[in-house]
Amino acid sequence: MEFDPANHPDITRYTEAALRDVRAQAEASYQTLTAAVTPETVTDEQLDQLDGYKVFTAAVDAELAGALRAVERYRLQARRPAAVRGYHHLRSWALRPQR
Repeated sequence: MEFDPANHPDITRYTEAALRDVRAQAEASYQTLTAAVTPETVTDEQLDQLDGYKVFTAAVDAELAGALRAVERYRLQARRPAAVRGYHHLRSWALRPQR
């Protein structure tokens, strides 16, 4: 069954494990769809699906970052922006033990 971000309208209620799970599902669907299309065969609907997966995974990443900030045993350290095709101004984070 294909992953649909619309089935997950309120990710703020999800546990960290659930967030990681739905992110993995969205990423797998993105990879599957990307592998199945070419620039010549991709449809507007498929492009919309790909965009939806990217937006959803970015929202999950932001929610996870917020949840991890609240855990006092760890700290999130922003890293330099990374160049990743399809994402603009992508920031990566490093999870470090609190000193």
